[in-house]
Amino acid sequence: MNPEVNNIRVVQRTILILCAVILVISIWLAILTQVGYGHLQLSNVPSASVVTVNGHKVAYNANLKVRPGSYSVVITSSSKTPYEGKANVGLFKTTTFKPTLKDRDPNAIVSSIVGANGQYGAPGLSDVKWFNDNSWFAAVVGPGSSTPIAMQFTNGSWHIKYYLGDTYPQDISVLPANVAQYIQTLEAKYAGF
Repeated sequence: MNPEVNNIRVVQRTILILCAVILVISIWLAILTQVGYGHLQLSNVPSASVVTVNGHKVAYNANLKVRPGSYSVVITSSSKTPYEGKANVGLFKTTTFKPTLKDRDPNAIVSSIVGANGQYGAPGLSDVKWFNDNSWFAAVVGPGSSTPIAMQFTNGSWHIKYYLGDTYPQDISVLPANVAQYIQTLEAKYAGF
């Protein structure tokens, strides 16, 4: 046989094999595009939490079908300190995202809203009591005063609903009955301080 014909046949076979490999890779990529997911499962998240994954709000107990990659998970809750973490999801793998959440510190909540109290510095709380699935708390603000305060967690942040300060709400009738009753108990207990 002619050597040129053999060379042409070798080149044709090589091109044919190369085309077949490209076709197999293309088919595999098309399949992965359709079914190439993993799962991100949330665990240990309080039911009243607001959870976002890459900025999209999801259910607190979600089991999400997602593309492989890294996802930002943000959890806010009335009773837990806000949490932000990353979850890495692999192809055809289930990743369980189980954060260790810390209880909120009511002193830090009040300090961030009320601020320092003149010569006494940051406020400290006493007689703290939580209400309504930890979406409310009431306490006495000190040192230097014995003023009751009631706070509510709404729309992802804490708000003062009752405090005898200059610019704060002072209408006890807008509070839930159990919170209002506790505020009245604190006012009676600390009357004259």
